[in-house]
Amino acid sequence: MTTASEPVRPVLRSWLATEVLTPQVTKDGWNGLAADKQGQQRNKDITASDDPGQWETPGDDDPPPWPLRPESSLPEQEQFSLGTGNPTPEPKKPRPWYSVILGALPARQAFERLDAAFSDDADEDQTNRRTKGHVVAASLILDEWGVLVPDTLSIASFAWGLGHMLGGGTAAALAEWDKEEGLLKARFGGILAPTGPDGSPRSLTWRDLRSASRTLADELRVPSDLWVMTPCAIRVVQKRPPEADILSSFYLPDLGLVLREADNLPEAAARYFGLRPPERPWDALTDRPQLADLLQPALFPLGRWPGPGLHPLTLLQQAAVNAIVRDLGSGGLAAVNGPPGTGKTTLLRDLVAYVLVSRAEALASLDDPCGDLSGLNLMDFAVVVTSTNNAAVENVSLELPVRDKALDASFWRDQGLEYFAATADAVLDVPSAAPDKEHAWGMMAARLGSAKNRRAFFEKFWWDRDWGLNDWLNLVGWPDAPQNRSRQPGKLALQDPPPRFPEAMADWRRARDVFRQALERCHHLRTYLEELGEARKQLGQVEAQLPAAKEQLDVAERDLASAKRAANRARDEHAEYIGQETTEVGKLAALSSVKPYFLAKLFRTSAWRTHESGIRAQVGRLEQVQDAARGTKGRLAAAMVEEERCSASREATLRAFEALREDAARLSSQ
Repeated sequence: MTTASEPVRPVLRSWLATEVLTPQVTKDGWNGLAADKQGQQRNKDITASDDPGQWETPGDDDPPPWPLRPESSLPEQEQFSLGTGNPTPEPKKPRPWYSVILGALPARQAFERLDAAFSDDADEDQTNRRTKGHVVAASLILDEWGVLVPDTLSIASFAWGLGHMLGGGTAAALAEWDKEEGLLKARFGGILAPTGPDGSPRSLTWRDLRSASRTLADELRVPSDLWVMTPCAIRVVQKRPPEADILSSFYLPDLGLVLREADNLPEAAARYFGLRPPERPWDALTDRPQLADLLQPALFPLGRWPGPGLHPLTLLQQAAVNAIVRDLGSGGLAAVNGPPGTGKTTLLRDLVAYVLVSRAEALASLDDPCGDLSGLNLMDFAVVVTSTNNAAVENVSLELPVRDKALDASFWRDQGLEYFAATADAVLDVPSAAPDKEHAWGMMAARLGSAKNRRAFFEKFWWDRDWGLNDWLNLVGWPDAPQNRSRQPGKLALQDPPPRFPEAMADWRRARDVFRQALERCHHLRTYLEELGEARKQLGQVEAQLPAAKEQLDVAERDLASAKRAANRARDEHAEYIGQETTEVGKLAALSSVKPYFLAKLFRTSAWRTHESGIRAQVGRLEQVQDAARGTKGRLAAAMVEEERCSASREATLRAFEALREDAARLSSQ
């Protein structure tokens, strides 16, 4: 069942407007923002000391904190990429980068103007909005020479939405932010990437940045008294450029797409917005047949998470897992509700196990892992855990890789299960002196919600000199490359030396064969359980039929006994009338043998008349008895037919009953 999308569009526009006009507000001033970025506020030239003078808002002619590179000799920027077919170079050393706040808005005044545009006298004590601080309206990343790092210009939807509403725009039109953002970035990305006479990028100055800031404020239609122009630059020292700031809601691009495609949404989105409600809702607590269908062996995933104690899922947990695996294979949406502590995270772990087994099946189907992988997208086997509650997410992302919290001891202690455990320890910041049970068993999950978390993860997971995978994978792919042979390998490569190609392929084939054999055993076991389940289902059906069959047999036996009694009575009655008929025939013969004299017959004397009357009376009695005898004969024949029918019915019913009993015995023995 599908409903029309028109009622959804106003909801989406309202949601988009809310997201557009929900900004991020700085908490502790620009120095606090610099601390969040793990950098320092440096607004003036690089030779000045780090004192409060560095924090003053720069002017057009103030020297920037980065050196101005001669326009004709700007060196070619280092490029770092993955999957290029060559060893991925590691940045040589940390270098300075500059996160420049291009424009900002004082939060309280901006909210007051916005509330006025909506004719809303908001009570800040009720809205829970943070009004102390600034809304970053736009930011960008510059390299050590003050050149814009590509794709790092960020513009806040709130700044555009505020200008739109103050300029008389409608709330519904806020849904156009996605398109407007692209236009703004394209225009100002060009303004902020000036080139010298030779066509190479040149360093930006505060005059360049402040001019772009003024132009941006005009473009956004933000009043000048609300616009704080280029308040600061934050210097960060690291090997790779910082990520672009996220100044707008993550949801905006997707919500815009959903609004445009509301009539043709994929299954999950359509269900989320109520466009495809369930056709036949049912109650898992009362509808036992439906619940039993979800617990058929065929629906059980072949993988389970080996949690501490190896406890199985509860009935409803397993039903939920089976339903999700069955229904969401190609898309859709499922909701599992439950108060804290009822096992939702435990349930989710079994879904993670299902995804891992599915990915292993896809990988094991490859004959050559170095061949064409265009038909395999491993992101189809990834799991994103997200929530408004950080603790709920960390129950999964921070616990799944840890031995004692995620696995039964028989797996990590006795079987030695691990998968890049040392790298996982580095990502999780597990001290080397921690007890064995507190170490990671595998690199399978990470906390990635904030830009800070993603940056820290990437630095440790990929670039860390000791435990990062960049160094290890470079040695796997290009063991004889000069840069790999000439440098000391990291601790991960020393602890777990990367195999060369022949050994790696042998390891691959062995692991694939072991997995395939285990998978085949699981398939056989599940097939057996399916047969057992089908037998149990049939047994239930047979046992359900037995009482009725026994009752039918009892009825047939009672009918047969009744038919026999009726037949016996008919025989007795017929025999009685046959006896009477014989008697009456004898009487008639006796009367006929005594004849009056001829003269008595001739003169019709009284004796003759009496004799004739007696004869006629006896003939009448004989005929009456004969008629009755014929009736009893017919009734006897009918009773005998009924007796035979009841006997045949009883025999058929008995055979059916015995067959059911035999089926029940056979099914019970399986």
